[in-house]
Amino acid sequence: MVLNLLLFLLGISAYFDWKEDRIPNGIWIFGSAAGLLFTYKILGMRGCLEALVWMALMHGLLFLFWKIGVIGGGDVKLVMMAACFLGRKVMCFLIDSAVCTAILCIVLLLYRRNGRRRIEVFLSYLSNLRKTGCMDYPFDPVLSSDREEGGIHVSWGILAGYLAGRLWLGHF
Repeated sequence: MVLNLLLFLLGISAYFDWKEDRIPNGIWIFGSAAGLLFTYKILGMRGCLEALVWMALMHGLLFLFWKIGVIGGGDVKLVMMAACFLGRKVMCFLIDSAVCTAILCIVLLLYRRNGRRRIEVFLSYLSNLRKTGCMDYPFDPVLSSDREEGGIHVSWGILAGYLAGRLWLGHF
């Protein structure tokens, strides 16, 4: 039942991300608190501390991806929220979500036909990062119009990863 709450929160988050291009903080804060409470009730203080460690690890791991603009801050918070529910299984969740997000990205790049331009901008960014150490992502007018089309919402890949891990792969 509690994992249904996680599914519901991930679904609501994906909806907000799609409609408003942001995920409200209240969702991940409530979800994290509920996940920690659930973990404490089932596994005690040790399980709760382990969930907090995994939450911090997910933040540390995904911070760089947020910093360079690959994912949004809300997406990082969703994975941190999932860590509160899943503990160490969050690594399986992260892998499932990454695979589903990659599939979503490939489909969108093929549909929008802007994959080549995205790769050029990313390689330019990496070159600039190596030369200057500056992590600011370059503005590209071609790709900025992508946001008007809805961009690539990683939250949908996160939701799909949870569903894949839960329904087909049996991870949680």
